[in-house]
Amino acid sequence: MKTNRASVKNRLLLTAACLLAQPAIFTTTQAQTAPVWAEEFDGERINRDTWSFTTGGDGNGNGELQYYTASHKNAYLEDGNLVIEARRENYEGKEFTSARLHTNGRFGFKYGTLEARIKLPKLDNGLWPAFWMLGNNFGVDGWPKSGEIDILEAGYKAAIDNGTVNNAVSGALHWWHESGDWSDWLQADHAAEVVLENNLYEQYHTYRLDWTPDAVAISVDGTEILNMDITDPNLSEFRDNPNHILLNLAVGGWNFVEITDPAQITAQFPAKMYVDYVRLYANEYTELDVASDHYYRGDFGIMTETYPVLDEFNWGDHANLYIWNNMTAVATVPSEGSAALSYSVAAGDWWGMGLLHKDYNMRNYKHGYLHFDAKVNSSVNIEVNMASTSGGDSSVVLAQGSEQYGLERDGEWHHVAIPLSKFGGLDMETVKTFFSVSGPGAAEAFEIAFDNIYLTESIALEAPEYGSYGIYTETSAHMDAGNFGFGVNGDLFVWDETLTLGSGDSREGNTALNLTSTGKGWFGLGLTAREGFNLTAFDNDTAALHFSMKTTDQTEFRIGMKGGNVDGIGQVWLDFKPGADPYGFARDGQWHDIVIPMNELAPDLDLADMRQVLQVLGFGEVANLSIDDVYISGGAQAQDPDTDGEVVNRAPSAAVKPSLMGGPVGTAVTFDGSRSTDVNGDALTYSWDFGDGTMVENMGAEGATISHTYADNGSYRVLLTVSDGQTADTAVTNIFIDDNYGSAKSSKRGLGYGHHSEEDLAVMSHGISWWYNWSHAPDVQVADIYQNYGVEFVPMAWNGAFNDQAMRDYIAAHPGVKYILAFNEPNFLDQASMTPSQAAAEWPRLEAIADEFGLDIVSVAMNFCGNCVTENGTTYYDPIDYFDDFFAVCPDCRVDAMSIHAYMPVVGAIEWYVDLFKKYNRPIWLTEFSAWEDTTTEADQQKFLIQTVDYLENDPDVARYAWFTGRRNGHPYNGLFDYRQSGVLTELGNIYVNMPVHGAASVHNLPKKVQAEAYGSQSAVRVDKTTDVSGFLDITETAADSWVEYNLVGAAGSAELKLRVAAETATSIDVLIDGVSQGSVAVSATAGGWDTLTTSVNLNDGAQKLRLVFAGAVQLNWLDIGGNSNPDPEPSANLALNKTVTVSSMENGDLNGDAAVDGDLGTRWSSAWSDPQWISVDLGSISSVDRVVLKWEAAYGRAYEIQVSDDGQNWNTVATVTDSDGSEDVLSGLNASGQYVRVYISERATGWGASLWELEIYGSGGDDDNEPPCCDPQPGGDLALNKPVTASSAEGNYWFPEYAVDGDAGTRWSSDFSDDQWLQVDLGAVYSLSQVVLSWEGAYGKAYKIQVSQDGSNWTAAATIQDGDGGLDQISVNASGRYVRLQGVERGTGYGYSLWRFEVY
Repeated sequence: MKTNRASVKNRLLLTAACLLAQPAIFTTTQAQTAPVWAEEFDGERINRDTWSFTTGGDGNGNGELQYYTASHKNAYLEDGNLVIEARRENYEGKEFTSARLHTNGRFGFKYGTLEARIKLPKLDNGLWPAFWMLGNNFGVDGWPKSGEIDILEAGYKAAIDNGTVNNAVSGALHWWHESGDWSDWLQADHAAEVVLENNLYEQYHTYRLDWTPDAVAISVDGTEILNMDITDPNLSEFRDNPNHILLNLAVGGWNFVEITDPAQITAQFPAKMYVDYVRLYANEYTELDVASDHYYRGDFGIMTETYPVLDEFNWGDHANLYIWNNMTAVATVPSEGSAALSYSVAAGDWWGMGLLHKDYNMRNYKHGYLHFDAKVNSSVNIEVNMASTSGGDSSVVLAQGSEQYGLERDGEWHHVAIPLSKFGGLDMETVKTFFSVSGPGAAEAFEIAFDNIYLTESIALEAPEYGSYGIYTETSAHMDAGNFGFGVNGDLFVWDETLTLGSGDSREGNTALNLTSTGKGWFGLGLTAREGFNLTAFDNDTAALHFSMKTTDQTEFRIGMKGGNVDGIGQVWLDFKPGADPYGFARDGQWHDIVIPMNELAPDLDLADMRQVLQVLGFGEVANLSIDDVYISGGAQAQDPDTDGEVVNRAPSAAVKPSLMGGPVGTAVTFDGSRSTDVNGDALTYSWDFGDGTMVENMGAEGATISHTYADNGSYRVLLTVSDGQTADTAVTNIFIDDNYGSAKSSKRGLGYGHHSEEDLAVMSHGISWWYNWSHAPDVQVADIYQNYGVEFVPMAWNGAFNDQAMRDYIAAHPGVKYILAFNEPNFLDQASMTPSQAAAEWPRLEAIADEFGLDIVSVAMNFCGNCVTENGTTYYDPIDYFDDFFAVCPDCRVDAMSIHAYMPVVGAIEWYVDLFKKYNRPIWLTEFSAWEDTTTEADQQKFLIQTVDYLENDPDVARYAWFTGRRNGHPYNGLFDYRQSGVLTELGNIYVNMPVHGAASVHNLPKKVQAEAYGSQSAVRVDKTTDVSGFLDITETAADSWVEYNLVGAAGSAELKLRVAAETATSIDVLIDGVSQGSVAVSATAGGWDTLTTSVNLNDGAQKLRLVFAGAVQLNWLDIGGNSNPDPEPSANLALNKTVTVSSMENGDLNGDAAVDGDLGTRWSSAWSDPQWISVDLGSISSVDRVVLKWEAAYGRAYEIQVSDDGQNWNTVATVTDSDGSEDVLSGLNASGQYVRVYISERATGWGASLWELEIYGSGGDDDNEPPCCDPQPGGDLALNKPVTASSAEGNYWFPEYAVDGDAGTRWSSDFSDDQWLQVDLGAVYSLSQVVLSWEGAYGKAYKIQVSQDGSNWTAAATIQDGDGGLDQISVNASGRYVRLQGVERGTGYGYSLWRFEVY
């Protein structure tokens, strides 16, 4: 069923051979074996992994009269049937709706028997049902070069005319006639028809295609319709490509049916086409293409030579690179590898180039990134394009002058990373163009180049569960499972400036969406996710969409939601029409609470990927339409999109809430872990590590809440690990035992966040002094009580539409208000969106309020921008440009402080950024900040917060700062509260609350153990989380002459000073009291551990200062001055430390397995770049194994198992992880035993190998001797390096054997051109051996042996390789010997054996 289907008399005549009767190739269904693929339509909904939709009303090239939708009203499952229902209804300018389904990108096949059992509706007159196929090359080659096989078509004009329309069935083939070209459009066809005795609508009929390389046969109920020889060279369309399946029910059209007037469609509606099943039976030629069997994962290479990828684009398979216009290839130095796409572009004409290739199913990349390196020396707009066959083409414009997504225009290479979700309308399951670029004519010629093009896999979407999900609401109970998160997870977009948001009353809270159109004849807006939301938790019979709405306007409008990326699919619209408004809504100007069951919406939505959670659309004009309190209730467990909705065992979520965060010695803290959850409902065990050496493990429900008393001053990291028996999760909090705990908090520290509960405010108030929520008034739930917690609220005028009177009313009722925050990010089009002149024009309103109440005005809040306002030719990407122009147009505007926002990855960038604004000579308020990079990990975010807050506390020009944000689930891990519940801090939140205050407020009465971070002042040091067994933060990043100083109060006399230190190399610390030297303390290298140093100091009487001056790099955890504190608890024994390790592979010799158990976080094991990989530790004897800690490098394992064994051969799995996010994994409560412990990594998360800084194992038992068991001393690295080597031969007496062991990747050994060749190395002593690494040149060994010997004469085979393929061979061995030999058996080429490297470990 396709365009340009000609009538019989106009078809090209086929060769006689094609039209001769063919031998019957039909077989009965009974004779078939079981199908190799089948769609039985037995579920509740259409399987979207197999079927998608073609939508729209363009007539499909046939002048058809229907609008194809993806609505469950037009296509659904009923009683084991797929029902395609055509309806007579007005929709999008058409008078009929129906559905067209296809499997393109999801399922295809070549050759076999395809069968469907179908019952049609009455067709007279105007209905056109079809069961047909297109080649999977449709996207790259188009129609008819794709070929088309119509297995069933009915309703055609001739049958209408002769009265057989309800009995007549047509079959056809269409293809491209190779003698023509596209301008000739030489379509070729062959069709035939049969008339059945029984009609098509009263019973089912079986339609079948039999397809071999020789023939295509089509039949119905065993009656042949068409049988055609396809061996003619012109019929390659039916031999070269797999095909996908289509099912549809069309209405009318100038082709086939030949009815173009809707009034002449006389068929009865609704008309239903029932499909009982579609089945494929194999013949000897059948090839299947089932996308779900091989979805791509990990980093995917498009054009990259050195970046490690798991899969890559095949340039040799239906791929073309086209230069469309005005681009000439030129030479350039690539950014990586040996080649790049580099072009010169002439001035004055548009330019473009791009890929076109076969369809790729990139389902797992919908929320990933397109990466590439680019260099350009022009400010021209650059349009980056992608295209799909079953969706649309889409582009992201790197706007003229901008530096979006990493692009810079300085003629140097820069890395660009564009979220794939920005390519709207793209069907990621049929991508036919991974990369193309184009742009308008430039004023001057320029050069542009691209390299290192690849995709990274989707990030996880936020998946709220168990409760209500807030979309636009301020009521806590309506968002206890999570919320839309304006400015964080999503944004409100007004479409084409068709609406204004005004002031007005609200249904709840402070604000509502009060909408008035702007006179453009239509209006619309969308609450749009920045990536998407997984709302599958609300796909149940109790969930409901709620919103409140009021209006008196009589304009028709729609409320919608949109899931997925493809236009027209995953879309729901609810029509509101005067006199026919649904769900009890009335246009009486009163609020109406509307409740819509989600089971009415879910069938059409892609709830696993919700892109727009609220839409408003209307045609005409509207006034006073207000919407408020939008949320979804009834959340259950979210589904993993990769499991087809199957409920899988999910790791529990640990949460801990301490009754106190600190106090004096003897403080008893109650830890509440009862808020830990397991979505599967599994019983949990609780294991506690209180940080002072006390641990309680594997308790049942009675261990959910537990108390512990702290006997010593210090900071203690408390870990709660909950386990469901298979998987585990750990939560962390810090406890601070100090007589002065809570005596001072920072006057600077604040929080930018709305939606607080009282519990949230209570726990956060321990560390913050102020907060704001981008509104003129606090959240309603804390509006009347926040003052009780000693925090100040600062109102904001978010944009120029702020309500002056509402702000005045609030300030008048709350005399504690001191400041007004001005407009939020006005340079952003999607924030306040105000030019400097527009902001200045509104400034008198702020000044009037400030003058009336005696307030200070904090400036507009500025940040670097990507989508920005423009005024007088300046686009305000740079906040300095904006401020300069604002002060130029309004030099007398009163601005008492400068407000800025920053989302940068490291503290150094924040320091640089803050310094930019000191030129305005006003106090600086950093009112939003956190790390926000694509690669930000939880550990990165913690380090950023610690070091940035410590800097901000010390910078006298920074008056206030506010972290962003309070509650957030997932990347970039910047939420301070547990996103599931009130009053529970994340580890990040606990750190923020308890960051120390410096200066005069930090005073220590002696004797005392003082935490290193509790200093009064410092110079050129940083702080970071401690790596010691106890404590909170360390002084770190010290250098020569850097120092810290502590404010002390004590009695005169000599006192003992203890310093807890770590250092990689020997150095020293000078000690001074009130500037008087007390001597120098020598610091020895601590080999990855910690040491306590002791000296003495002469104290003065009363207040004094102790300064520590560092001579080099040292970490300092605490200092004890005249105290009697107990020593830090000794760490539990790491049973893996320095034990024997074996690994599946090594990336290279320096990244060997021993590095993962050496206690040094600066060394690591890294595997080869493939799955699976493993690392195994021999503990020396059978030991209990309670806890395993994995400290991953950036290349981590996404899925892995912890296994134990008594003999190193038979393994038992004791823990399974399926979705690790890297960083540090702690698996507790294992309750296992064995001599060997193995981490078996089944799936890497990146294109690199699996890489561990450290593998730690805790329990009891094991061999206490931590020295390696052999080879004393044990040398590290490659045992063969520069050792004596001999060989059977050296090609040309030039490629000598010593070149294979010289460590030089540019030299090699090569043998003579025969099979029986060898290379052997003398290690100098007998060693236990675990691995041999061979790096082959192009001339490799196909079959060979690795042999070992004690004497160089008697050899034993340690490994035999039969199917070598060159490249890098990493061969595990379990042998010992002084000599190691490669013995060739069979060469892989006609040359000799040639090795770049021969390494032995």
